[in-house]
Amino acid sequence: GLRDLAATDVRLHHTAGRLRRQLDATRVHLLLEQVELRQRAAKKFVDPQRMLFTRQALEQATDEWVARYKATRFANCDQLTDLCCGIGGDLLALAAQGNVCAIDRDPVCLQLAEHNVGIRADYVAIDVANWQPARAEVWHLDPDRRPHDGRTSQLNASSPSARDVERLLDCAPSAAIKLAPAAVVPERWHGTCELEWISRNRECKQLVAWHGELTRQHGVRRATVLRRISPNSEQINVADSLDEIPAARAPIAECIGPFIHVPDPAVMAAGLVDSLAVRTDACRLAVDGAYLTSDHPSRHGCSDIFEVVDVLPLDRRKLARYVAARNIGTLEIKTSGVDILPEQLRTVLKPRGENSATFLITRVGKRRQVAVSKRVETVC
Repeated sequence: GLRDLAATDVRLHHTAGRLRRQLDATRVHLLLEQVELRQRAAKKFVDPQRMLFTRQALEQATDEWVARYKATRFANCDQLTDLCCGIGGDLLALAAQGNVCAIDRDPVCLQLAEHNVGIRADYVAIDVANWQPARAEVWHLDPDRRPHDGRTSQLNASSPSARDVERLLDCAPSAAIKLAPAAVVPERWHGTCELEWISRNRECKQLVAWHGELTRQHGVRRATVLRRISPNSEQINVADSLDEIPAARAPIAECIGPFIHVPDPAVMAAGLVDSLAVRTDACRLAVDGAYLTSDHPSRHGCSDIFEVVDVLPLDRRKLARYVAARNIGTLEIKTSGVDILPEQLRTVLKPRGENSATFLITRVGKRRQVAVSKRVETVC
């Protein structure tokens, strides 16, 4: 079956020829599509080879590690509902907390969710706009961000509509609403809910608006970093969480110090760079840049720390000579606040050799500078 196809070393287009002699074209297409989707799903799920997907539902599904982290807030909920459950990304983790009702208007997704999650949930095919929760209901919602074949990050362009979401909150105020990291949050939510940006392996995955009893602290913005989770690991490792410090303002550095802090994407998405600077006793290198600098490592799980080896001007010829003279072959290039494409610069620098380095390119005042650095390993 599908597991045998996934395990074969034969290229899929050769396998397709063999399958077409046994099955009709539609079934061959479905089989090969599932093999491809399961390969892609390995980045999101521990055991994708037992699961079924659609292309769009897989793209929108919460990965298993983020879902497990979120699900810990739903412990001991008596009435739990997963709205717009899709193929069951969040549902897998929520069902581990207890019995849950899964709702989706797409009967195909609902059938796939039932296959992926099993009997630990009840499945109801209904449009969320027509769902009426009980007051004590605790619910999770992953709005469809592609209701009209175009992807959106805005709640008012998603399905269910912003009006329907507000109605649900009025009926049952304890909820978690999954949003795109760049989503514009309704104004009234800022003072009443907790906004948490969650990243895994240096990619900001989602923004969760926690409401009602699921909120730990009203009106707070938080960045949470999940790190060092291998694709085959079931471990949840929270590297760190950073809460907003109201009115935090980081001082601006006059020069690059011995260490540079590169904030995690969740910190940047949450607008908490100044809060991170205050927590780590660091300074910004530019008013509108993300990099911080300090005289000490100030290890924090919400940033990567680099020790500065050299500081150079952003001059391509000088940088190329530097790379060649130091036999640098492995070169990581990161930028903040400068109009530089790392891959284009790499072709100019032509790194070759046995040594490695990281170039952190940023502005310091009006100067564009390159901090030649080495990563400081942090224990998460």
